[in-house]
Amino acid sequence: MNGGRLLARLTSGGGLLAAYLVLIVFVAVADPRFFHGQNLEDMLVQNAGLGLVAIGMAYAIIGGSYDLSVGGIAGLAGVLFAKLALHHSIVLAALIAVAAALACGVINGVIVARLRVNSFMATFATGLAFAGLALYYQGPQQISVPSQQFGALGLAKWGPVPEPVVLTIAAFVLGAFVLERTPFGQNIYAVGSNREAARLVGLPVNRTIGATFVVSGLMAGVGGLIIASQLGLGSSDSGQSLPIEAIAAVVVGGISVYGGEGRIWRAALGGLILATLNNVFVGLSWSTQAQNVAEGIVILLALAANLLVRRPDRSALEPRVPEQTEPQGAVPGSA
Repeated sequence: MNGGRLLARLTSGGGLLAAYLVLIVFVAVADPRFFHGQNLEDMLVQNAGLGLVAIGMAYAIIGGSYDLSVGGIAGLAGVLFAKLALHHSIVLAALIAVAAALACGVINGVIVARLRVNSFMATFATGLAFAGLALYYQGPQQISVPSQQFGALGLAKWGPVPEPVVLTIAAFVLGAFVLERTPFGQNIYAVGSNREAARLVGLPVNRTIGATFVVSGLMAGVGGLIIASQLGLGSSDSGQSLPIEAIAAVVVGGISVYGGEGRIWRAALGGLILATLNNVFVGLSWSTQAQNVAEGIVILLALAANLLVRRPDRSALEPRVPEQTEPQGAVPGSA
């Protein structure tokens, strides 16, 4: 079996699940405390916000774009949620914060789809702007909210299951259904695979690209609410690491960085792999430096496999030059 086929099998759905099972066996040997019920619950709750953001990032990347503004959007939504919750109902505060996140997504969509600005650079710039707005609205200090209702979104339980875990699972199921079972989802795959071909067949390319950023903004906003609720405060820098972590979850899950390929469950599994690794590193008392090095190596290996296995055939995207035919009646070689 050559290296390409081996990588293809390892990054397939079954291969990825098998890799996670191997990781679980390693974890069982290295740190048996991992399987304690409270530890597993804490791991899922702490990564619920990231899971939501990863859903939106998966939509953007499958659609052929990147959204580096999710950290700024999450921070802005969290700050709005906290400050408004001090003087208004929790529901109203949450609705306004989510509406603001949606507006941020619309801004990104207009800049990338309508103005044709590179998504990487555009969302890097807007992310800085959104984070600046969050810091301005926050003021010199983080906004602490003593209300128990404020913390309920990120810490409450529905029966034995934490509320943020239920919300994240529901979002993954809904996100998978929309992406894989609706015309909108099929448009995302087509646009991410080849934008020009999608235009030629009459698909609403600009609208589809813009919609992926709206989804990403929405998920970043809801993720920001959960993070703020768990912290009990609104902080402009609460989502600072989210862009890299969300992209890492997508890449480790095996979604193609070229766009046009991938499923939502892959982002979920990628995030679960990274969360498991981080949990084990903390349990083993690894230093922050060692954790960063190990996680960086895992992400780099996943990215290398992604690039090697899913590299698009550029020759298929190049325009074909029609062969010149000789005029009728011409004698071959007479020119």
